[in-house]
Amino acid sequence: MGEFDAQNACGARVHGYLLGLGKDAYPADRAVAGRITEDPLARGYRTAVGEAREFLLRAVRCLVADHGVSLVVELGCGMPCEPNVHQVAREVRADTRTVYVDHDDLVVTHGRAVLADHRTRIVHADLTDIPTLRDLLERLTAGAGPVAVCLSSVLEFLPDPAAVLDTVAVAVPAGSWLVVSHITDDDTVPAARAAARLLGDAQIRMRPRFPGEIAGLLSGYRMLAPGLVPPHHWPDLRAPDGPRRAVDGRRWRGARLRLVPTSDDDVCCLAGVGQVRTGDSC
Repeated sequence: MGEFDAQNACGARVHGYLLGLGKDAYPADRAVAGRITEDPLARGYRTAVGEAREFLLRAVRCLVADHGVSLVVELGCGMPCEPNVHQVAREVRADTRTVYVDHDDLVVTHGRAVLADHRTRIVHADLTDIPTLRDLLERLTAGAGPVAVCLSSVLEFLPDPAAVLDTVAVAVPAGSWLVVSHITDDDTVPAARAAARLLGDAQIRMRPRFPGEIAGLLSGYRMLAPGLVPPHHWPDLRAPDGPRRAVDGRRWRGARLRLVPTSDDDVCCLAGVGQVRTGDSC
């Protein structure tokens, strides 16, 4: 790993700050996040980031509880944020293993200090290095049953997300699951484009994509109901009392910054859970 870069903003640390992890951000990261939250056009992006996080926790809980998943791999995990993925998974199944993967040196160092134990690993890897990613996934999942691979608030920062999703599909065991969220582009909702502009000013390239593009990226996966939807519409399938129940009544630590959406137009994001195809018809 290289040296920490405290002078330039990093997408993972800006994202963490938007989730309330201020102590882990450098001044450059806080400045970018501040411009996003203060911009009336861009602040809806923060809402999307929060909703994507809550969706991730609900989806992991569902897959571990109802679909036999005992290994969760989070690609582009970002800074630790309670409740973390491994905590949610273990609330359902105590022996669940979790592997976090990120390319940012600070993320990996901090994660190893506060998260790693005998069932949790932190791995340093660049998702754009496709051969390395495939080798990593094959090694991590060898001999495992269906696993869950999570890409939450990650694909919009990758120049070739299709290559990553295709690699996941061929590297993990048949019947495995993909948990994904992606910031959307929309002519009528300015938040994503405004946030992309502000991030771009800090040399962080974020690529919102149109809903049809996002759906196309997932064409190789069988989508679990309700399909590809705004993240706050993806229900907690373990909870009969509605889609917005927090995981075991807990709220993630960044809740003080969370903006509750008043309509679908407030959430410039789509999310879903897909299964690697096993050869049978959908």
